[in-house]
Amino acid sequence: MLKHVTVFAVAVILGLAVLGLDTPNKPVSLAGSWQVDTRHSDAKLITDATTDYGKTKINVALGYARIRGDFKIDDADPAKSNIEFRFYPATSMATSHC
Repeated sequence: MLKHVTVFAVAVILGLAVLGLDTPNKPVSLAGSWQVDTRHSDAKLITDATTDYGKTKINVALGYARIRGDFKIDDADPAKSNIEFRFYPATSMATSHC
């Protein structure tokens, strides 16, 4: 339940930031640092493929992974912003050094 509440809260915050609904004249600053919650963050790795001898496009799931990462956003100098992610198998509780 907490996972769904957290995802919803993040979606609302990002939606407000992108749309600027909280202040009509001033864009919202996203500057700061955030960590991805490893215990509650999953990713589904998907690639494009075709079937019927290339006639029909489909998506193929390659697998599932856990995510660990950091966001660092600098509004003053976007070149200094940094996003770093690490993926590891969803069945593993230990991170790999990729």
